[in-house]
Amino acid sequence: MKHHSSILAALCGFALLSVFAVAASPEAPQIKLRKDGNMKETLVDLTPEGIKLEAEYTAMLNSLREEIQREIPTVDDAKQAALIELLKAELGSQKELAAVDKSLRISRQSEDKYNALVEQLRSAPSRVTAAERKLQELVALPDSDPAKAKLVADQQKQLESAKKQLEKLPSDVEKAKKTFENAAAVQAELMKKVEAAEQAGMSAKVETRKALDSLGFGGILASDRLDTKLAQFVVLSEGHPRFLAQFAQESPTNKKLLDQLLSDTPLMLQMLVADGAKWGKYGEAVKIYQSILQASPKAKEGVLQRLAVATSLEHAVPMFMRNGDSPKNYTETIDPLKRYLSFEKAFLAGELDPAFKDLTTWELTAVVDGEDPDEAHAWCREMMRSYRPDLIQRDYNDLRYSQSVDSEIQYTSSFVKEDRPELMFMQNVLANGGICGRRAFFGRFALKSFGIPTLARPEPGHATLVQWTPDGWLTYLGGDFGNRARVPPYGADMHFVATTQARENETEFMKVKRAQWIGDVMGEPKVYGMRDPKVVPEIWHAAAIIEQDRIADGKRPNRINPYKVPSPVTEAPAAERAVSVGTSGVITIPAVATKIPADNVARAAWGQHNAVSFAESKLGGMQLIYSRYGGSQLLEYNFEAPKAGKYDLTSRMASSRWDMSLLVSANGAEPVEMEIPFKAGLWETSAPVIVDLKAGSNTLTFARPEDMRKGIAIRDFTLTPVN
Repeated sequence: MKHHSSILAALCGFALLSVFAVAASPEAPQIKLRKDGNMKETLVDLTPEGIKLEAEYTAMLNSLREEIQREIPTVDDAKQAALIELLKAELGSQKELAAVDKSLRISRQSEDKYNALVEQLRSAPSRVTAAERKLQELVALPDSDPAKAKLVADQQKQLESAKKQLEKLPSDVEKAKKTFENAAAVQAELMKKVEAAEQAGMSAKVETRKALDSLGFGGILASDRLDTKLAQFVVLSEGHPRFLAQFAQESPTNKKLLDQLLSDTPLMLQMLVADGAKWGKYGEAVKIYQSILQASPKAKEGVLQRLAVATSLEHAVPMFMRNGDSPKNYTETIDPLKRYLSFEKAFLAGELDPAFKDLTTWELTAVVDGEDPDEAHAWCREMMRSYRPDLIQRDYNDLRYSQSVDSEIQYTSSFVKEDRPELMFMQNVLANGGICGRRAFFGRFALKSFGIPTLARPEPGHATLVQWTPDGWLTYLGGDFGNRARVPPYGADMHFVATTQARENETEFMKVKRAQWIGDVMGEPKVYGMRDPKVVPEIWHAAAIIEQDRIADGKRPNRINPYKVPSPVTEAPAAERAVSVGTSGVITIPAVATKIPADNVARAAWGQHNAVSFAESKLGGMQLIYSRYGGSQLLEYNFEAPKAGKYDLTSRMASSRWDMSLLVSANGAEPVEMEIPFKAGLWETSAPVIVDLKAGSNTLTFARPEDMRKGIAIRDFTLTPVN
């Protein structure tokens, strides 16, 4: 025991005598076993050595508490109560501001809606004309075409819909104009209310900050003098002497790793500023971290060092790998070393978002914590670059990557029963869709795959997410921040917003963390804000909340503009549309060389989605995206054939679901079914179908069967003469 006590005394820098004096009456925190899904925390019987270690860690914890408490100022109950009341008053001002600010935003959005309707009215006649032209083309199909009747009927419905919209739009525009004008008339009054609420809120903040400053906490919160002791205390407290001893008794190596961590102030601070190891498993975390350092020399600095720490913190408690919808089926855990190495490889290969290199350790914990296997994340990156590159190339959209949910994940549970056991869970979600949970799962999965931080944000009865953007975190698939949603462990999502905003100033944010750590030393409950009425902060956590707000300095949460207009759809230049004929008579038709649609893009009959669009292709050149919103949209190609005869028609395609096909007609002949290959969104060449071509000018037409409810990407078509 003398050996271990001397090490710990040296780590802390206080006398061995004081350690033994406190150890005589140890006060260890109570043990509360935790559970997360299938993972349960367990107690293992301590060996004699483990019992000694628990006593030493408890003694060290108590000694640190006493030393720190002697250094911090005390506050009488009256001042503490007064500060809490000021915080409550400030919260009331914040709620009033949020209410009038929401009214002003709605008022201003009426102008956006009006402008959007004006634009729709401008383009509506051309939509009717295009629908009429398309109907004429379908009527001209041979009567022998079995799909003709259905295609014509569908197009007639779309034409009627376009005409009705054209008839209805003028009145809609007029209504929107009146709403906008009425809103404009009251905007001045609303702006006055916002200004008044802002002034009241600022006055409340000033009073709260004055009250905090009068307590004399500024010096201790701005100084790093106690950082080592605070870090050691929090590691020992969150880790709990009993569990730390349980880890350390397993081997001398484990004991040494824990000793090294307790003597490494920068590493402890890095871990704690990132909100610490899951369940306080700091021994397990530092063991993972060391294994990463041994496996990868690149993990010693920069973003990869931060990635290594983030991985060790999130996987300190083993994480079960996703296997289907129900966690009950999860049996295999994720290997943290492989998780780190997979992201390192993707980063070095340039596969992650450019912002990844600048993310903090805390932000990276929201990247590496996915439940899906590493190969699933690799597949997602490859799939998006193959199948939907448009969703990752456009930087106009705050919802880069996560927009794949709205574009690709059908909102239905009808087809979940068709999930295939040989596919990964997310491949099944892409193929069969889902509601609520499955859509939110896929959104977070896509973001993490490209190295973008994201967390679950459950609303009452609904699954949503929050995601990082360069302009701040925002919500997706649900309401704005403040909509009764929660982000663990912060509680109300507005608490989460506040911490993300304060973290943008790393130096000042240390004041927040020091206040929280001192609160831990004083035995205060962890409280992250004032929006959970059942939990009132005590003095040091109140100080943390006030300092956090001071740093954020009144920033508003990032919000999505629902009327944000996408950048123009990519058009295919003439060189990309050129049909080529090889020396052996093989004809290659770029998918973007369409006669129909003639204007390079076809809008869907509803929503803001394209039925057909073009994008730069991973295979080189450009590709056509035939979206799940395509309806009865035809694809038609005109080209010259060097000679008449039978040709094998194949195509390079990427599809999100099996059992799909296109109906192909050459020069108005009886359509043949062309099976679309399935490789879970990756490129594959279709099986050949035979078509008859004439010498000279030919027309190929591709139609969607009525039961085709998913999209495909097409790079090109190849026609090979049949000898």
